[in-house]
Amino acid sequence: MTELTVAVIGCEGLGRLHLNGWKPQSGVRVAGLYDADGVRVSEVAKSIPGSAGFTEIKDLLSAESYDIVDVCLPLGDRALAIEAALKSGANVLAEAPFAISSKESNRLVEMARDRERLLMPALVHRFHPPVLFLKELLENDDIGTPVSFRCRFSDTRNFFGGGAAESPVSEQIGVVLSTALHGIDLFQWLIGETGDISGMTHTITPGLAFEDNAVILLKAKRGTLGVVEASQRLPGSRNLLEIYGTVGAALLDYDTNLLRYRTMDDPFWVTHDAGGVNSFEGALAHFADSIRGLQILSVSGEDAVRAQALCERVRG
Repeated sequence: MTELTVAVIGCEGLGRLHLNGWKPQSGVRVAGLYDADGVRVSEVAKSIPGSAGFTEIKDLLSAESYDIVDVCLPLGDRALAIEAALKSGANVLAEAPFAISSKESNRLVEMARDRERLLMPALVHRFHPPVLFLKELLENDDIGTPVSFRCRFSDTRNFFGGGAAESPVSEQIGVVLSTALHGIDLFQWLIGETGDISGMTHTITPGLAFEDNAVILLKAKRGTLGVVEASQRLPGSRNLLEIYGTVGAALLDYDTNLLRYRTMDDPFWVTHDAGGVNSFEGALAHFADSIRGLQILSVSGEDAVRAQALCERVRG
């Protein structure tokens, strides 16, 4: 198996999840790390044998020719890093959205295409084992034609790194782009292309300059109705994905990772424990195999741009 060299840009928050996802990958070597915090990147580099830490992206990208650059920066800094990585000749994995606007994100997708590089968004819910099983149920027509869809991602985690009200403007992107985008992408992937979309947003936390609560309504071109709910300030809230079809249903509880479903052939509820690797490991393994030519990339930059454009329609 060809060894792939990886550089990770951003070692905090999601960057740590990505690093943990790279560690078990066979035939992959994390060779370079970037973080603006010199102490942090030095400590992380010490924990990964053979890696080097940098506090300047240009120094990281000039130190070695990487097969993959994994960008885990806040949204305001993401586009420049993706562009620099593509110009260096690397394939790029990055958190979604890629840039502040869908227009700018699409420019990066076109740049990757022109340079014949892969640019994959980290839409990791597509690689969550119970979601993959749910996808199989739909493709096998086990629950019939989807009639309604509901996705809820909600907790009290601070996605903005520190006190949200004091965070830089570049990080204050709100719950629609940071969280609901993933529910919208799941609707597009599991149900089909969205025809209509609308929604309402609200700011629960005093002093925030962006929304931290949203409810979004979608209608697929095939007719399925959907609801995506997202919040970052509700303690005790559940995280779930539900699809109701004409002959059955599938209900995923993200907090237990258990999927309950019923079909026309089995009208009693069945509980399915999908097991398998976590969503980050699955996404990273897929990207590495796509670069090796072992798989066709199943989630594209265009997918992230479409989801972001729908988010923009909600936000107005």
